[in-house]
Formats: sequence, C-alpha cells, structure tokens
Amino acid sequence: MSELPDETSDWTPAARWRGFNLLGLFRAPTEGLAPDPRVAGSFPEWEFEALEGWGFNFARLPVDYRALTTGDDWTNLDEGKLALLDEAIELGRRHGVHVQVAMHRIPGYCILDETEAFPLGTSPVAQDAARRMWAALARRWKGVPNEALSFNLLNEPTRHVAGANYLPVVRMLLDAVRAEDPERFVVVDGNDCASKPVEALYGVPSVGQAFRGYAPFEITHYGSPSMPELPKEPPTWPLRPGYGSPWMPEDALGLFRPALDAGEFCMVGEFG
Repeated sequence: MSELPDETSDWTPAARWRGFNLLGLFRAPTEGLAPDPRVAGSFPEWEFEALEGWGFNFARLPVDYRALTTGDDWTNLDEGKLALLDEAIELGRRHGVHVQVAMHRIPGYCILDETEAFPLGTSPVAQDAARRMWAALARRWKGVPNEALSFNLLNEPTRHVAGANYLPVVRMLLDAVRAEDPERFVVVDGNDCASKPVEALYGVPSVGQAFRGYAPFEITHYGSPSMPELPKEPPTWPLRPGYGSPWMPEDALGLFRPALDAGEFCMVGEFG
C-alpha cells in the first residue's frame, strides 16, 4: 500500500454505534427480478426520525453501485442519484444519526450473484471503476465530519475477491479515498465473507473492521431464497438436536476477538 498521508488522524467513534441498515438504494431495478418492496429508491426522513426517537445513533446504507450510475456506464455517476445520498447524510446530521455509506454491490462484485462481467478480484477494468467510484464519493463529501459520515468499502468479500486477492483490492480502494479525503474514517469488512480480521490493517489510522453476526444460520436465514439448502421446517430455540450446525452467536463474535485484543475498532455490519 502506498504511504498514507501524514495528516491522517486516528479517529474512532466516541459513542458505540447502534442502529440499522437502511435499504433505500440496496438494489437497482433489475431486469427479470421483481421489485424489492424494501427498496424505496430514497431515504425518507421518517426512518431517521424513528432511529432518533428509539435512541439509535447509526445507519448503514448498503448501496448498489448501479443505483448511482447512468445506464450501463459504471463510470458515469448520476448527479440526481448522488443527491439522494447527500440528503441521507444531511438527515443523519439533523437527527443525530451517523451515516455509513457501504458499497454492497461494487463494480465487479456482489455477494448475491455472479453476473458482473469483470471480476473485481482479478480484473483491472473493474478495479479501476471501483477505485474511481470511491474517489468520486470521497471527493464529494470531503469536509463532512467523521462524526456524521464513514465509508464501508465493499460488502462480504468471497469468491475471486477473498483470500490473497482481498488485501490488494482493499489497499487500492483505501488509497483512492485517502488521496481525496485523508481524514475519512473507513470500515473494512473482514476477509472471507467478513469472517476474518485483516491483520495487515491493524494500526492503520482511521480504519475499522466489520464482521457479521449471522449465527446460527438456520435461524438468521430461515426461509431465505439465498440459502435453499437450509432446513425447511421452522426452527426452535434452542435448536433441536440434529436441526443444523451448533454455530452460535458467540462463535461468530469470537472470530474477531484478536482484532479487539489488538485495540482495533470493530463493528457488526449485519446480523439477524
């Protein structure tokens, strides 16, 4: 990784983040797929009002990059669509809710499918597009304080993005952000589907790590079309013998104990 600017401060949140994922731009309209009723195409103020009223202070916005671009050109960011994120950030500031912009689908990669023409983990074309996208977002929101805004570079690396391919991609994207906004706090998902801390980033200023709390899968993903191999009968708690794996929430959390012990900022980006 290139040398980070000297002015990068070692910022971390003063208060523990507690909140939700807001799905306004979670998935762009996709040919052949029915509209997702959770995806409003914007971030209405009532969501932030509800978070504030319930005592929460955090909202992660998982974004499909195609919801920010024009047509099939992934280098052409649409000003009107970016304004939706501008508004969400402002609503967060108005209601005391920290906003984290998270690239759930980034050029070249999405955990939900394998339809990207150029694989982010190995394709210079996809890597250049992803780098340019994060640079543009960092440039756009430079000056917004870290108390109001953070970035989550990409969601749950697996397949061609995971393993040895992951760290070079993360370093490239982090450098793209830092070149535009040296102060921005950035959260990096753990390797292998956010399950393993990225030790090479320990001690890097203003970088945190994210993992998942999906355990046991038989409960958190019960009925999910993305996991057809799970048991079809309703789960019980505790899980009845033979129903599924013994993987418990404390097991998922334990994977990131080394990062916590090293003094790293860690967060659970998603759980159920």
